[in-house]
Amino acid sequence: REEAATLHQLAVAAMSSKPPRLAEADALLREALALEDQGPFALGARAATLQQLARVAERCGDAHAARAHLEEALAMQTRAYGEGVAHVNKAATLSQLASLALQSGDTEHASQVLGEALEMRRQIYGHGGGHVEVALNLAKLGECERARGGLALAAHRFSEAR
Repeated sequence: REEAATLHQLAVAAMSSKPPRLAEADALLREALALEDQGPFALGARAATLQQLARVAERCGDAHAARAHLEEALAMQTRAYGEGVAHVNKAATLSQLASLALQSGDTEHASQVLGEALEMRRQIYGHGGGHVEVALNLAKLGECERARGGLALAAHRFSEAR
């Protein structure tokens, strides 16, 4: 377990280096996955590693692999934290999925997933716009609306985000 966590952190460092060492990060994350405990108590750690693998895939231009990693991570998080249970990690994964959808031009899917993430974040942080994660979520929803031509709703989302 500790070795897998160390590999995960080394991969994050490789991704953050200038220039990023994405091939090295990918190999480290895959090795961490192979070493991580397969039991139900390790689902959160495995999901976090998959989220990092998704970041590597996205930065390498492989949106399909990134989405597959994120969907697997979200399924693990749902098993770990519960169906219908708001959790910061689930909201983060939903936001990553939404960003991928927005980049590919699928504003409908991005809006739907961002709506789920926003609902979770509001359950966690409250309905006031004072939390940075809620504000970022609202701004992303504004981007979706702007891309779809809904300028009035986009302006409203951006205003809510402030």
